[in-house]
Amino acid sequence: MTQLKEKSLSLRYVDAMGHGWNLGNSFDSFHKEELSWGNPRVTKELLQTVKKKGFKNIRLPLTLHMRIDGPENDYTINESFLNRYEEAVKGSLEEGFYVMINIHHDSVTWLKEWNGQTDSDRFKKYVRIWEQLSERFKDYDDRVMFESVNEPQFNVEESVGIQYLEKLNDTFYHMVRQSGGNNATRMLVLPTLLTNDSQNKLDALYEQIVGFDDPYILATVHYYSVWVYSANIGKTRFDQTLWEDVTPRTSLVEVFDRVTETFIDRGIGVVIGEYGLLGYDKSESANQFGETLKYLEYINYYANKKGMSLILWDNGQHLNRYEYEWYLPRFGELIERSMKERSAHSKGLDTEYLTEPLPEEGMAIPLVLNGHVLEKVRTHSRELIKGKEYTLEGEILYLSESFFKQLYEETHGEIGLTVTLILTFSGGADWHHHLIYTDKPVLKEAAGKVGEAVQIPTIFNGNHLESLIVKDSNNDSVANNKELEYLQHSLEFMPGEDSIYLLSDFTSQLQDGEYTIHVTFFSGMRVLYHLHVENGEIKGK
Repeated sequence: MTQLKEKSLSLRYVDAMGHGWNLGNSFDSFHKEELSWGNPRVTKELLQTVKKKGFKNIRLPLTLHMRIDGPENDYTINESFLNRYEEAVKGSLEEGFYVMINIHHDSVTWLKEWNGQTDSDRFKKYVRIWEQLSERFKDYDDRVMFESVNEPQFNVEESVGIQYLEKLNDTFYHMVRQSGGNNATRMLVLPTLLTNDSQNKLDALYEQIVGFDDPYILATVHYYSVWVYSANIGKTRFDQTLWEDVTPRTSLVEVFDRVTETFIDRGIGVVIGEYGLLGYDKSESANQFGETLKYLEYINYYANKKGMSLILWDNGQHLNRYEYEWYLPRFGELIERSMKERSAHSKGLDTEYLTEPLPEEGMAIPLVLNGHVLEKVRTHSRELIKGKEYTLEGEILYLSESFFKQLYEETHGEIGLTVTLILTFSGGADWHHHLIYTDKPVLKEAAGKVGEAVQIPTIFNGNHLESLIVKDSNNDSVANNKELEYLQHSLEFMPGEDSIYLLSDFTSQLQDGEYTIHVTFFSGMRVLYHLHVENGEIKGK
C-alpha cells in the first residue's frame, strides 16, 4: 500500500470501489443493440450474480460507432440505445456497484484516424459524445465515474500519439467539469496511450494529472501479462523464464511496482481497467489451466498489496450470462477467493504424468502454501489417510508408495486415466492436482492443403500438448513469429481430443519442401513429425 501519511481522496475512492468486472461485448458492440455480438440482454439477475460473486464495481464499455448521427444532426446519440444503456447504469447502482462509463471501440473504429486538429470532424464527434454523456449522467452520485476513452491509439508516431491523447484528455476533463450537476467533482479516469504501462507513457499521464491539480482523478492501464505467455507462444508457465531472469510473475511485479511508484506513492489512485490472458479470446485451452490459476491468484494478491482496483475483462467467455454461473467453476472460485485472501497451489505444474504406475519411493509434490495449512487430501471418491498415504514436510507433499499401490489396484494403471487429488487448506480455494498414467504419444499420417487446416490424428496416451516448433530444410523457423520460433496456440495450431490441428494461419506459410515439427508435451515427451509439401499438397508422417 501507499507510504503516504494520509490517503488521498483518489486512493480512498479506489479502496471503496474494490475489484470489478467488465460487461464486455454488450453495449460495446458495433451494431444498434446490445445483443449483436452474441451476448444476451443485460438483466437484473446478471447484475445480482456479479455482485454475489464479490465484485464491487462494474465497467460498462460503450461503443457509439453506428449509434450516432453524422455532423448534419450534430452527432446525436441514438436516444433509444442511450436510454437502454442508462437502464444498465441505474440497475448497477441499485445493486450497490460503483460504475465506470467509458467509450470503448470508438478508439479503433474512427478516433484513431484523428489528425490532432480541433476543427476536424472526429474531434467534434468526440466532444459531442461527452457533452451528451455528461449531460445525461450529471446528476448521478459519485459512484459513477467517467473514463475518457478505452485503449487510445492513433495512426502516428508514439510521441505524437501521446500529444494527441493529452489533448483529448484535456478536452474531456474541462468539458466534464464545466457540465454542471455533480460533474464538478465526478471521478474521472484517464488512460495512458494504449493503456500501456511503458514508463514514458506513465510519466506523460502523471504530468498531465498533476497539472490538473484535481483530487478527483484516477489513472488507468490494462494488464494482460507478457505477450508470449499470455497468448501462449511456446511459453506456458507462470514461473517460466522468458528471457534473462524475467518470468511472467516477475514481470507483473515489475510493472505494478512502477505503476505504484508513478501514481499511488504520489497520491493518485490506479485502476487496472482490464486484466486477463489473451489466450482466452481464442479458446479455453490456449493457456494451461493450473498456470492460469496461479496468475489469477497472484495478480489479485499483488494488486491488493499495492492498493489497486482490478477489473476482470469478460466478453462472455467467463461468466455464463444465461445460467449465471462461471463456465469454469474453479476459475471463478479462484477469483472470488483471491479478491479477499491468498490461495495455496503446487509449485510446479498441476499434473504429474506417471510413466511408472508404481513409483518405488512414492512422489514429492512441492507446494506454495501462501500462509495456509494443508487440512486434507482427497480424490473424488475418498479421503487419503494422513501419515499412511501422504505426509507434509514443510511445503512438500509426499505421496507414499502404499498410496500408489492402492491407486493401481483401483485403476489398473490404465493409460490416459486421470485421478485428481483435491487439496483443501485452512483458507483460499482448493487446489486440484492431477495424476495421469502416460505412455509415449503417437502421431499418425495426415494429408491436407496449403492454406487450409490439417488434422493430424493423434493417440495422446495421457499426454497434453505443450508446444510446436517447425523447421524447414535449412533449419529456419516457420512461424508467424520467427524470432520466437514457437507456433502460437489457437492461431497456428490447436490440440483436439484425438488430433493435433495445424491451422490455416500456419499452413499458409508453407511452400514446397520438407519440414520437421518438434512436438513437445507437458510430460516432457517429444516427438518429431515430418511434413512434405508439393504443389500445395501437404503430407505428414
